[in-house]
Amino acid sequence: GTRCVAVIDTGGTLAEGRALRAAIRAVTPLPVCYVINTHMHPDHIFGNAAFRDDHPQFVGSAKLAQAEASRADNYMRALNRELGEVAAGSEIVPPTKTIEGAGALDLGGRTLTLRTWKTAHTNNDLTVYDEKSGTLWTGDLLFVGCIPVVDGSVVGWLDDIARIRQMNPRHVVPGHGP
Repeated sequence: GTRCVAVIDTGGTLAEGRALRAAIRAVTPLPVCYVINTHMHPDHIFGNAAFRDDHPQFVGSAKLAQAEASRADNYMRALNRELGEVAAGSEIVPPTKTIEGAGALDLGGRTLTLRTWKTAHTNNDLTVYDEKSGTLWTGDLLFVGCIPVVDGSVVGWLDDIARIRQMNPRHVVPGHGP
């Protein structure tokens, strides 16, 4: 936007979040006002801490904080076990702004519409739609090459995908894949 930047899913470690933050800084001096998490999985949230000094609102589904808290110990243990030193400094940053149903974020000349969904990939899925470009970030409601039901419901996923198709976005960014 003309006023500020929104970041969607910051990656799986503090180091990834820092690399993303540096890439954003290489493109724009605008402040990061929102860090949006599409769901609770570690590969999407552990980079959040890299943006703390920007003082953004951390945005997620109204169910995100509870889902993160209930899995925090397991997520941290697995991250440290699997990545060792690469995991240093990674932490769960809970949302400071939550969405129930739908909400909008104004970046200045660019509005993002956020929407929560039925339990599908998780019980805290959130999509982000950029009205200006017609781009929809689906988080992990969409993978390339498989049905992305991990902590959720295939029935809910089928219903959500039907509703996403009705939105008719011009561009779709999946959680994983090109």
